[in-house]
Amino acid sequence: MQIKRIPFMLLPLSSAHTLGSRFRGLGIRILAFYPSVRYDLRSLGVDDPPENYCTIAFFSALIWSVLVTMVLGMVMFVAGGTIPLPVKMLLPFLGFFAVSLLALVLHLAYPKMISNGISAKIDRELIFAMRDMLIQISSGVPFFTVVENIGATNYEYLSDEFKEVANKVKAGSPLLDEIEIMAIRTQSDF
Repeated sequence: MQIKRIPFMLLPLSSAHTLGSRFRGLGIRILAFYPSVRYDLRSLGVDDPPENYCTIAFFSALIWSVLVTMVLGMVMFVAGGTIPLPVKMLLPFLGFFAVSLLALVLHLAYPKMISNGISAKIDRELIFAMRDMLIQISSGVPFFTVVENIGATNYEYLSDEFKEVANKVKAGSPLLDEIEIMAIRTQSDF
């Protein structure tokens, strides 16, 4: 399953390749502080290196912090008649650093939140898909055909995963290996 967009990320994931490759060192440093992004992005099907994602997360956080700083600065300028001048100057800069750190952590945590939501949906649909598989196998349908049938039905993310398994098996990969890889990739408990 390939994700197209991360919520609150101002830069699209398609810019990760171009922007991320230019500032790769920055992404490597950020990835050192939050290494689980690598596995979360892999479970979401993002093909770009995690360093590139960390780079666009950093730049998106900077854009958010600039916007918030501008709004905070305008509020301080308009409504700040009783506020001393050093506080008017210091508060937007402190807001800049606080918002940039908060937005960066949020951007780095979002892939894990999304993958947990997807794995919860897969776990809910897995019960119905397994019943369907049991009925088909009891009727004498071959296992690979059952996998293809589950991929063709409407079990949301689970159907997409089974469809991917069926395509890889058709390309020559062993069926049981692909099912094991699917179990690891989806992070499903079941």
